Amino acid sequence: IPLSQLSSRSEPDRCSTIDGYESFWSCVTTDQKSRGFNGVVTYAKVGLVQAADCTPLKDAELDGQGRCILTDHGKFVVFNVYVPYSRDAE
Repeated sequence: IPLSQLSSRSEPDRCSTIDGYESFWSCVTTDQKSRGFNGVVTYAKVGLVQAADCTPLKDAELDGQGRCILTDHGKFVVFNVYVPYSRDAE
């Protein structure tokens, strides 16, 4: 899923239960206006993820933006990262 947008703070609970899958979330914790609305989610089949980390950068300001989650699948690691689009205004 390339983009997950939530319309309410309760949606992660509803979206996190997909039969046969686990969900791993990283949400904004630093911006009071956006808290709980912005973030990334990774879905994986149950039992495939050995560990998950919603603060993989170990930087409070960056991790607090909810733009990255790491999932460790044993033989490989996935960094799910949201990078906002930006273009030069020329």
